[in-house]
Amino acid sequence: MASPLPGNRDTVLNISFGTKNKIVYHFATGKYDALFSGGIQMMQAGAIVGGIDTTGKVNTLFESTNTTYRNFTKSRTKTAYGPATVYCIYRKDKTGVILEQAFTTFKDKNYFLARTKVYQCGRSINYCSPLVNAKVSLNWGGDNYGLHSPFDNDMWATYETERLDSLKFTSSEVSVIFNENRKGLVVGSLEHKVWKSGIYLQGNSARSFQLTAFGGYTDQKLTHDLRSHGTVESEQGIISSPLIMVGYFDDWRSGMEIYGSNNKLTEPPVIAPWKGATPVGWNSWGVLQDKIDLPSAKGVIDFLLIHVSYIEQKIINCLSILILFGIE
Repeated sequence: MASPLPGNRDTVLNISFGTKNKIVYHFATGKYDALFSGGIQMMQAGAIVGGIDTTGKVNTLFESTNTTYRNFTKSRTKTAYGPATVYCIYRKDKTGVILEQAFTTFKDKNYFLARTKVYQCGRSINYCSPLVNAKVSLNWGGDNYGLHSPFDNDMWATYETERLDSLKFTSSEVSVIFNENRKGLVVGSLEHKVWKSGIYLQGNSARSFQLTAFGGYTDQKLTHDLRSHGTVESEQGIISSPLIMVGYFDDWRSGMEIYGSNNKLTEPPVIAPWKGATPVGWNSWGVLQDKIDLPSAKGVIDFLLIHVSYIEQKIINCLSILILFGIE
């Protein structure tokens, strides 16, 4: 741990990362800006810890803007993503709770990682955001769109895009704002064991929008939750938000590949790598429902063998699997 640095509560902390990008942290307000060389300005982002109900209403317990700056630390460390510099800003509220805003940056990467923690909280929460109510403007041409990512593929959920000037939604875990030239801002959670995360976007114009990335996302239709997010208890007096990745990419598709790789580095798969044939499965319930029987199941197998012949040698004996489950 680096030694605390006092800073000046009336000044700013400039944090450089990647190629000509920087975070500007305002000690007086507890807010920060992220300025990307690709033409993105993310302004006045704060941090909030509290509770959220089923309607999405947030009850704020601690907020960076309602705390007093204490000090910050700067340390160099090795991470799963490469050598990094971590900046931790500590703030204190009137009850004595310490709120930390942490930024992990890299010299060779055009993204940063954000996290918020509270110390000596003494109560459980179900909402935590290291990036709340940011005002984002895009200094580039062309039409702009936002990506809505589903929580899963149940109920025929799909990825969808909407024009920036009219969108208003919460995307599950990750979202992208991009234009027709594929420039894009990728924002997403890298941790999923404790929190269900949401990326809230609300368009203000064709080139500006409001952004919040938070842990505590639930939705009756999308995440299939009838209740609000479960409460998160402190561990040794500490509660942490999910780790959020925020980055600009000349091609948003490359950004999503990096986001996916970083997820794997953050939380490695718990299942051993599969080296055999690719399993093939299907779900006929949505169409056949109570009419599913052995002839219809055999029909699906015949279709796979006859019309998808390139996987013929890879298909496990589906019929034996069906019989195993009593469909005969």
